[in-house]
Amino acid sequence: MRNIAYCLFLVLVLSACKKEQEIITPEIEVPVTTFTLTFENVMKAHNFFQSGTTDLIQLEERKTYTFVAGVGMHLSFVTMLLESNDLFYGFEDKGIALYDENGVALTGDITSEVRLWDAGIAINEITDKGNRKTSRQRALHSEIREDDVIQLVDSLKDDLVYPRPDSTIRLSLEHDGNNQFILTIENISSDEFLNSTLSPGVFAIHQQNKQLFKAGEKAPSGFDAMADNGDNAVLWAQVSEETGFTSIIGTGVYIVHKEGNPIFTNGEQDRGQGLETLAEYGNPEILHNVLKADSTFPEVGLFNDPIGNDVLNLGGKLVPGDRYEFSFNANPGDYVSIASMLVETNDLFFAFAEGGLELFPLGLPLNGEVTNKIQLWDSGTESNEFPGAGCFQPLRNGAKESTDEHGVVQPVNDAFIYPAISDLVRVTIKSEN
Repeated sequence: MRNIAYCLFLVLVLSACKKEQEIITPEIEVPVTTFTLTFENVMKAHNFFQSGTTDLIQLEERKTYTFVAGVGMHLSFVTMLLESNDLFYGFEDKGIALYDENGVALTGDITSEVRLWDAGIAINEITDKGNRKTSRQRALHSEIREDDVIQLVDSLKDDLVYPRPDSTIRLSLEHDGNNQFILTIENISSDEFLNSTLSPGVFAIHQQNKQLFKAGEKAPSGFDAMADNGDNAVLWAQVSEETGFTSIIGTGVYIVHKEGNPIFTNGEQDRGQGLETLAEYGNPEILHNVLKADSTFPEVGLFNDPIGNDVLNLGGKLVPGDRYEFSFNANPGDYVSIASMLVETNDLFFAFAEGGLELFPLGLPLNGEVTNKIQLWDSGTESNEFPGAGCFQPLRNGAKESTDEHGVVQPVNDAFIYPAISDLVRVTIKSEN
């Protein structure tokens, strides 16, 4: 009995100690974590928006080439006059504008815009009679080197007579009413003036300050074979490498929240809280103000201060090579959502998956690259056009009035091809307590 009583006493004492311990043990609080998110524009700053090759065009032969272009874009092309030493056809070195100041597309016969250029590579001879002309050369560079600069044949100080462009070549443009053009090149040379084949060449769509060549400067290396021997392979390799989609990225908004996206719902129409203005014009301020007014969200902010060289003075928008960085505080169970426009589109924006980015997966603060969590979303507020060339897109929509699409917010899914997300942006997150 004495042992039983003693055991009961120990049980009572231990129970009391446990209760006392539960009472006096302080509650452990999880510290607030500070996160820094980096959002970088990793697109390559291409010189040309689109480009292609032209064919060998024989006498009385015509070829057509299709491309797209938006307001503000120019067309350039080059093709060698094969019955010459190093003469080639092209427009002025800045190319020709494809739209006027009112946004009206250039169409019809554009032969008057064509110029005959001297590449400055070989000494010129009497047209159609020289032994050093391309059709008579035994090997590339068998002719005497001229080592001069590109210039119009009209400015050459020699006694030679050169054919007028309109006696040898004819160019015309058609336009589909949106952003597609058809370029037709025709060989109209004849024995009366000069019977010559037009060499394989290159064409490019670009802004005015991006050029295939510059008057008064030495020919780029790719011109050597094209203008000297009618071989466009090297020039095409260079131009195609410098061709592609490039875009600035709009200033954005971020928000810390619990589960559920406070910005949009996948498969539903825009909520009318400012996402449309962000997705169509790259302006997040309305959306930011609406979210900021809701006191249930612990943190809402803008990212609009690029780190890098804002040499274009784009009001905080992100050019290729630059990045945004912003910091915020969060607790376990929190998510972060962002929205930022891909400007060379009609209404597409970057965002995480619909639920946002979970900041404490498995209970630990998130660290590292999260680019694979970013998606390109369509706000459904404006019909999509060819990326980078649409007349309703922000950099060109001054020419036309936009129309509403009345669609739903969803991952972009249209007939156009977009670069991989990892070729557009890089997103990383770093945590520190």
